Amino acid sequence: MPTKQPSTSYQHIRNYTEKFQWRDKTTGLLTTGYNPPLWAKELQRVPFHIVYVTKSGRLERGNCVCLKVDRRKGMRMVQFVESRQFRWVYDILVIEIDGMRFFAH
Repeated sequence: MPTKQPSTSYQHIRNYTEKFQWRDKTTGLLTTGYNPPLWAKELQRVPFHIVYVTKSGRLERGNCVCLKVDRRKGMRMVQFVESRQFRWVYDILVIEIDGMRFFAH
């Protein structure tokens, strides 16, 4: 059976959260993209600001980086930059990323 393809809103969430930044060895410039090359130096994830609702109904916000994604459950593991705390965030509970509002229903 074919798997259900994610909706457009989920693809936009992915585009905002799964970015990398590295230094290009030919030009020496910082480059941002989704698939870093194997030879990339100074590789790091790009932080983003997120506003989401927890499972208990509280509104949370903060700057974080996405560490891994579970596409089957529609959730992603994020680490907050300031507190170094790890959390699982459900894609359907995301309200805003970097000022862009999402309709995840």
